[in-house]
Amino acid sequence: MAYARLIVPGQTLLVTRRTVARHFLFRPDTSMNRAFRFCLAVAAQENGIVVHAACLMSTHLHLVITDVRGVHPRFTRRLHRLLANFTKVHRGWGGAVFDSGRPSVVRLLKGLRRVSIDG
Repeated sequence: MAYARLIVPGQTLLVTRRTVARHFLFRPDTSMNRAFRFCLAVAAQENGIVVHAACLMSTHLHLVITDVRGVHPRFTRRLHRLLANFTKVHRGWGGAVFDSGRPSVVRLLKGLRRVSIDG
């Protein structure tokens, strides 16, 4: 059953998705890191998504994005499919990569500001 969700162009969102049974399928190595950045770039460019932050951890991923066109479900579907296909080949994994639940999508209400790390 599909759940209704409010999709509004221009929203900034936090997207999180876990691997199936929290397996360490995304454990870091050079190939996984490069593939994640490539998949993210392809999906973002195809869908007009602005990526503010991305973090790939061993069992899940986090993204902070701005959905300029109101198409974030299409973006996440494309990103997750690309990343899952790479992971299956790279890890020799035969089953599902992501858990069966929907990605967590949280609308961020405050605007993003630039923060200087230098002080």
